[in-house]
Amino acid sequence: MKISTLLSGTALSVAAVTASFAADLPVRGPAVAPAPMFVAAPYWAGPYLGVNMGVMHSQTRAAYSNFYDDATGEDLGVGKHNSFGGLVGVTAGYNFQAGNMVYGIEGDIGGVFGSKSDELLYRSSDYNNSTSAQTRALATLRARLGIASGASLFYVTAGAAAVQQKLSIIGNYYAPDGKYGSTSKWKFAPVAGVGIEHQLGGGWTAKVEGLYVFETKQSVNSSFSSEGYGKTFAAKSSHAVVRFGLNYIFGAPAAAGPVLARY
Repeated sequence: MKISTLLSGTALSVAAVTASFAADLPVRGPAVAPAPMFVAAPYWAGPYLGVNMGVMHSQTRAAYSNFYDDATGEDLGVGKHNSFGGLVGVTAGYNFQAGNMVYGIEGDIGGVFGSKSDELLYRSSDYNNSTSAQTRALATLRARLGIASGASLFYVTAGAAAVQQKLSIIGNYYAPDGKYGSTSKWKFAPVAGVGIEHQLGGGWTAKVEGLYVFETKQSVNSSFSSEGYGKTFAAKSSHAVVRFGLNYIFGAPAAAGPVLARY
């Protein structure tokens, strides 16, 4: 009887000590989720200014009246001019933004350098005649529509373009001064293209885009006429442009609400 009483007392003592020790242990609370971080949404809305540079390919399909090879009688009245030139210009525009959709208007103007081609029409021991097509400047006014994804904007664009091109008829065939005629005019045509623009930070963006200027038409008549007829250089030209641009967007990014992101 004394042994069982002793064992019972010992068991009670051990249980009391265990409970007391457990009560002193720190209690681990529920896991706390990390605080969310707020990251500014891609901001495209507002006015912007920039510069651009690239390359321009011009193709001129021409028809020449009253040009024949005297020896063979071959009609020299169909030809094609191809030329490449550098393009440097300035850009201005305004974007609106609704969620990840960005739309607006953009205009630019620039000079074209080195884009000139010459085609020989007639050569003999006495005469040398050629035509020249030279693209000098490009201006566009276009609408843009794009989708913002991350820090990038993927867009399509379309509008109107104005191209300044100089056409010339040069030679000494019935023209003692070596000049038949020359004209330099602005011609208008539709333009369309695609591009990608990427935010660099601090309001700066960089872009690359391709544009295609549809057909323009112009002609030049010779300033010298002999034997009752003159000569005409009539041209249809199209142009392709690939260029890079650097823009600065003015305005406070607070206009575009924050994007909630967890890290």
